[in-house]
Amino acid sequence: PSAWTKSVVWSVITDKLKKRSPIAVNYLQNRVYPGEVMNSMIVYMQANQADGSDGAREFIKKHKAIWSKWIPKNLVDKISN
Repeated sequence: PSAWTKSVVWSVITDKLKKRSPIAVNYLQNRVYPGEVMNSMIVYMQANQADGSDGAREFIKKHKAIWSKWIPKNLVDKISN
C-alpha cells in the first residue's frame, strides 16, 4: 500500500467528434496508463530533457503491449513502423 490514490481522468469530447470519428472515441474510452509506466516515462523525460513529443515516441517504442490495445489492429502496424 502507498499514499498514492488512484486518479480518474475525464476526457470531454464534442458530439461532432463522436459522430465523425468513432476510432478516436474508442481510443479515448480505452486508454489507461499504468502508474509504473507513467512514472517511468516521467523519469525518462527528466533524465533526457525530453519534451512531450520525445516522451510519446519513447512510449510508443517501449510500450506497444499497452497502447496497441487502444486502437484498431490495422493501425498498430502503421504506428509501429
